[in-house]
Amino acid sequence: MKGSVIVARFHSWHQCVASSRAHRLASKALRSMPAGANPVACRPVALKRGRLPLFKDFLRLGAGALLLLSTITGCATLQVVPAEKLHGQQFAEGTEPIAHIYAANWGWYLLKYIPLVTGNLDKPGVPRLPVLLTDNVRVDLLVDKVAQESQRQGGSIISDVRTRDRSLYLWWTLFVWLNEFEVSANASRPDPSKAGSPVSPPADDSLPAH
Repeated sequence: MKGSVIVARFHSWHQCVASSRAHRLASKALRSMPAGANPVACRPVALKRGRLPLFKDFLRLGAGALLLLSTITGCATLQVVPAEKLHGQQFAEGTEPIAHIYAANWGWYLLKYIPLVTGNLDKPGVPRLPVLLTDNVRVDLLVDKVAQESQRQGGSIISDVRTRDRSLYLWWTLFVWLNEFEVSANASRPDPSKAGSPVSPPADDSLPAH
């Protein structure tokens, strides 16, 4: 139902544009006539109303959408929840929690795979110029960023790595996708008070093999 309404409105707008163009052509023809001429005798017998091809309208709409997207930057985010916020909870037995780390990046892509504007992972969260024509919205780059932050915070173990794809197609742009990935993980290190004790991995909820 919504699609038919949109098509009807677009058709009405297209007719309005064509009618306006025909009116301008008729006004120009009348102004170019010599003084004293009879407008009825000089005007064409039938003035054909101009019609713009439909594909040209779609191309103009797509060009306008790309121009709008070029003024909007992508964005990279890095957030760290320190161990003080965990209230003594542990990520794994025999380890000392360091932080929970979250990283995300998004940007505009042509046909989903050709990068246009993306966030800058070098300085996430800091206002910077966007990165043009560089494929920065990737899971591997985000995992690498989380691992680097874990090391910077003093961690040597990362666990519970989770990824999420929040990409979507922007139908009103015709050719543009908004690609967005998120990665989160827990950073920890061996507990010095339990030196020599084996570190237990996180619990495995999978069913045993038969």
